[in-house]
Amino acid sequence: MMNRIQAVAYGRQIGVKYYVKNSNGGLLGGFTTLAAAKKCKVENERRLKRDPWNKGLKVYIEEVS
Repeated sequence: MMNRIQAVAYGRQIGVKYYVKNSNGGLLGGFTTLAAAKKCKVENERRLKRDPWNKGLKVYIEEVS
């Protein structure tokens, strides 16, 4: 398992253009297509909505420049 710094470095190597993150700074995934990033965002929003410990967390897509 990689830590966040390793994951971002690996993402640069494989061409990640979009990261899905939460409002606490958690990295939920890295994707090369916007469609895949949107799918991950929707799935995580659905999962977080049911989770009583993480209610109120926002999920967003960040584009790598």
